[in-house]
Amino acid sequence: MASFRGIFKVADASGNCIQYRVDDIVYVNGEAFIAEREPDLCKSPAHKFSGWKPLTNESSGTSVTFYNSEAPPARVVQGDEWFNPVTGKLYKYISDTDSEQWVQIF
Repeated sequence: MASFRGIFKVADASGNCIQYRVDDIVYVNGEAFIAEREPDLCKSPAHKFSGWKPLTNESSGTSVTFYNSEAPPARVVQGDEWFNPVTGKLYKYISDTDSEQWVQIF
């Protein structure tokens, strides 16, 4: 099961290397990435971005746009994600045949 880890970081505030797991989701410059394998960030700088693949909008094949704000964004498309930092909840924008809404992922 995927686990949202927030903004991508190599080390924590104490300088300790962060270990990510398969299916961890992180955001870099507003784009979502998922770990295909366990990236070894402490091994060398060259490994920083290896093992990650961009999440894509399944219906269009475009990258998922990530929003980090207290209020839901207004101009969104199917598959976009919104993280509310106040509640700590992550949502995905879903559009089906008769409705459009933010659905809580966790």
